[in-house]
Amino acid sequence: MGKEVCMADLKVLVPYNYTKNDEKTLDFVTQRYSQTEDVTITLMHVYIPVPDVEVSDRTVMARLIENMAYLRQKIRTKQFGEHFTWHKAFI
Repeated sequence: MGKEVCMADLKVLVPYNYTKNDEKTLDFVTQRYSQTEDVTITLMHVYIPVPDVEVSDRTVMARLIENMAYLRQKIRTKQFGEHFTWHKAFI
């Protein structure tokens, strides 16, 4: 016959990375099991490291500058409209 699972055997692993969804999950788990005895809740901090970027490569920096200029223009268009022209002093 199969092993019976009782509450003494319950272990809950909660990955946590300080996001809103992680907060909701932690709230749910603590509310669900706060009145239950013999439950082990383990909070595990999880993160994805940012990859290293070689900045000495001119092509990477050129693409970064180009992308930033594009994003600046998109923000200005949203703020001031399609037909707004910037004077060189403000760019």
